Amino acid sequence: MLDKALELIVTQLDQHLRRCFQMNEDLARLSHLLERDGSPVPQCDNKVVVFLVGIEANDNSRQVMDAETGGFARRGSSSPAKWNLLVMFAANFDGNNYPEALKLLSSTIQFIEECPVLNRDNAPSLDPQVGKLLLSIQNMPVPEVASLWNMHNNGRYLPSVLCRVQVLGYMSEA
Repeated sequence: MLDKALELIVTQLDQHLRRCFQMNEDLARLSHLLERDGSPVPQCDNKVVVFLVGIEANDNSRQVMDAETGGFARRGSSSPAKWNLLVMFAANFDGNNYPEALKLLSSTIQFIEECPVLNRDNAPSLDPQVGKLLLSIQNMPVPEVASLWNMHNNGRYLPSVLCRVQVLGYMSEA
């Protein structure tokens, strides 16, 4: 379900960017920035690259010990499961194209602000297991930003915005 949620966000973002810049080529991509060997992912050049930074569980999605069976049961199984995905939107452009990176990043922020909720009304291809996605821009202290970029891009910062995506999915009754 998480992959489908991120794929939908990238598809919606890509459509938004294509409209804004009147382009036919993909402008957003769901990917790591680096291959496992540390080399850049070539298909990510001159794109807004979207990647998962972390996952947070909310109380409704946590499992609790069932006293009768000794097994685990999902608390609140009749209510939507909730996860928060921390998702980075990074403008991956070289120095000569830095102004373009800032333009695409500005339009990405506009997308997040103008479309903070993705549901079946505005995103009909939303995975059936997902009720809706709630997007919100997150602040991050500079030391955490440095640590994050050290982890994901060998310390090389890219113009970027961190977004919390709350995934509200509907679970079937067990």
